[in-house]
Amino acid sequence: MDMQAAEEDLRRFIGLLEASSQMDIESWSRNVQVDSRKSRQVRAEINEWRPVIEAYAREIGPDYLEALRVGLDSANGAGIPAAQRLLGAMTKQERIDAVIGQQGPKLAAVGMHQWVWVPAAPAWDVGHRRDAVQRACTSVFDTELRSKVGRYNMQSLDLVGHVFHPDAPGKGDVRLRIPGYVADTPEWRDVHKGARDFGMGCVAMIRNLTTHSLDEPPEAVALEALAALSYFARYVDDAVVDEG
Repeated sequence: MDMQAAEEDLRRFIGLLEASSQMDIESWSRNVQVDSRKSRQVRAEINEWRPVIEAYAREIGPDYLEALRVGLDSANGAGIPAAQRLLGAMTKQERIDAVIGQQGPKLAAVGMHQWVWVPAAPAWDVGHRRDAVQRACTSVFDTELRSKVGRYNMQSLDLVGHVFHPDAPGKGDVRLRIPGYVADTPEWRDVHKGARDFGMGCVAMIRNLTTHSLDEPPEAVALEALAALSYFARYVDDAVVDEG
């Protein structure tokens, strides 16, 4: 995350919150008529910027995201101190990065495929990483993949191996074909074998192991699992259904 740009956005957001709060104070305590058009404009900007600021808070930590959401949803101006605390955390993180140095590129969860991050985000935001990975697995293998190929009578491991098999589908059967490759060339066979093996690996090592464990994985491990699922989900989403 570009911390400097995020801080600039957050300072602007805090300014909007303060302006809105001041309008409310004038309206309630001084019985002054506030320009309703200006008030609506400020509130509209707050609503427009809120998802962006929440995404920044998610990157800093789930506690900051939860505090920000609670503050913004309250009617007593608690969103301002919550946003200010988030700004302080960003400033500290920027200082740490400046002193220690960037540790390479960072994986942005919000950029993952929607089949993965949309179901995973609610659990992830409250610190339930195992549940987040489990929800993503269910979405990819039990919902989206099965819906795309219309197969509900096979185990996930067998289903992935079946639909990405390089052989042509028989009558009444179905395959997923990855676009951008000439059929039956070495590259075409490689990409389908690769998708098949990678997907089966995700089922065996991520879906099955997560299902049978109650342990919370470390954050980095859980994030890597979601990234692997996202990578496979993109192949499934982009694939063309080939019916025999």
